[in-house]
Amino acid sequence: MSWKTTLGLVVVAALLGGYYYWYEVKGGEQRKAAEEAAQRIFQLKKDAIEAVTISRGQEVIKLAKDANEGWMLTEPVRAKAEQRTVDEVLDGLVEGKRDKVIAEQAADVADFGLKDPAMVVQAAVKDTSTPIILNIGARTPTMGGYYAREGEQSKVLMVPSSLYSKFDKTVFNLRDKTVLALDQTQVKRVEVHQGDQLIAVESEGDKGWKIATPLEAKADKTKVNDLISTINGAKVKEFLEEAPQDLAKYGLNPPRWRLTFFIGDDRAEKTLLLGDEDTAKSGLNAKRGALDNVFLVETKLLEKLPKEVSDWRDRALMAVKRDDMERVEIRDGDSRLEVACVENCGKIPDDRWQLKQPLEARADAVKVRTLLRNLEELKAKSFVSEAATDLNPYGLDHPAAQVHIWLKEKSEPVTILLGREDADKGGRYLKLAERPAVYVIDAKDSADLLKTAPELRDLKLLTFKARDIRKIEVAQPDATVVLEGDGDTWNQAQPTKAKVEGHKVRSLLWKLEDLEFKDEWPATAVTPDVHGLEQPAATVTLWAQGGRKLETLKLGKKLEGKDWVYAQIESSPMLYAVDAKILGDLPKGTGDI
Repeated sequence: MSWKTTLGLVVVAALLGGYYYWYEVKGGEQRKAAEEAAQRIFQLKKDAIEAVTISRGQEVIKLAKDANEGWMLTEPVRAKAEQRTVDEVLDGLVEGKRDKVIAEQAADVADFGLKDPAMVVQAAVKDTSTPIILNIGARTPTMGGYYAREGEQSKVLMVPSSLYSKFDKTVFNLRDKTVLALDQTQVKRVEVHQGDQLIAVESEGDKGWKIATPLEAKADKTKVNDLISTINGAKVKEFLEEAPQDLAKYGLNPPRWRLTFFIGDDRAEKTLLLGDEDTAKSGLNAKRGALDNVFLVETKLLEKLPKEVSDWRDRALMAVKRDDMERVEIRDGDSRLEVACVENCGKIPDDRWQLKQPLEARADAVKVRTLLRNLEELKAKSFVSEAATDLNPYGLDHPAAQVHIWLKEKSEPVTILLGREDADKGGRYLKLAERPAVYVIDAKDSADLLKTAPELRDLKLLTFKARDIRKIEVAQPDATVVLEGDGDTWNQAQPTKAKVEGHKVRSLLWKLEDLEFKDEWPATAVTPDVHGLEQPAATVTLWAQGGRKLETLKLGKKLEGKDWVYAQIESSPMLYAVDAKILGDLPKGTGDI
């Protein structure tokens, strides 16, 4: 094939490709758009529509676009319109399509219910003197749509039911039902009046809220924000009266509640008045301070209102973080407990804790972290006195218990004083040493603070991680089993070489890692013939990587009357009692694991 022929074929292919793209692809898109446009009833842009009238018999609803307020209802009431619903009406006018033409020249439009149409939608369009009109008549026999016509034209169309639905709106549908529009970031102060009581909170920006009246205290930011969010999202349930002459019948003169929100730096006010409950309508009478109309809102709004100042107080007693706690001392009567972080403080889960009093021993880090969380999250159940001068009635002049918390980079501890229990209040009196206020905390919270050494002590007998073990030797009177491996791969080295199931070895290691002692004694407290550890029932030795021996555990005789056996570890002079079931978990020979 010559180059001229090849070039000719390339040119032809290019022309065919161009034809396909411009005619079939681009042209197809344009033809489809033109066909869809031809199906539309009206050819207009949404932003050109300036007013809409929807008529159904004697009912007339008028909407008009205001340059400042947006879309407004103008008849039968003047009020702000709900933009989302207005958009649905406008979309019907702009995007509404006919399903088909029923008659090009109908002899009598009355046959289609169009002489006195069920609905007339009329729109005023910018720069156009004549409004566009869509008359919608009877429903088609198949119930699949409605008969319609433009203005006074004799052409009868069939339009889908979905288009009818876009126009079938009531005044309530079209009216903006926002109770009070609030931008939470702009609310600077909230005042809640109930009768003669005033509760006021002031914004502290990112720090949250503070109570300003009737006392000064930190406010619960979640509850304040929840009220603002609830009001902002609240919708009118029913409009009751546009220009009431007697507000007293709604419980609004005077109102039961007056909520005032101060907005922005200029403290512009937005007020919501709440009156009586209407049990028949399951609602609450309400009114905006600046407007006349009375409406109904959901009664659950009352759940967000503070009935007394304590409802909005921040109940957290201390602004401390558990990651900053390095030492805790608990004094309860004559007992004293002290626990301190000794390694990786604040770095969960690698932090290590040690009991210092009443004995020197490992502390269970998980249990200590629970105590620290309980301290961090300690909350007041009730507020007793802001400045108690006599602490005797609360048992705080000579507190029965104290908790001292040392924080990172702080020389002086935070001190909690615990007084007497009060059954009537369901808790115990508490005071922070640096504050004059007295609180009540829940009885359970008190119990969660006053831990004892046995409750915080790490009772695990062996200190290793299963993942670190590379060799296990289990010596028993009749056989010795040696296992070597790592992770999922383990082999038996003694008494014979064999491959073993890795998950069974991991299970054994986890049981040894979690083995807890039930009791302990000095080594001299029990005679060898009783504990049997000179000729043990089993000896378990564990090695880490590189042949480093970690620990040796001996298991002896059973304790009389208990399912425990005596135990001893190489690193401790003490004797321990552990669950006898551990003997049954140890391999006796080949095939046991």
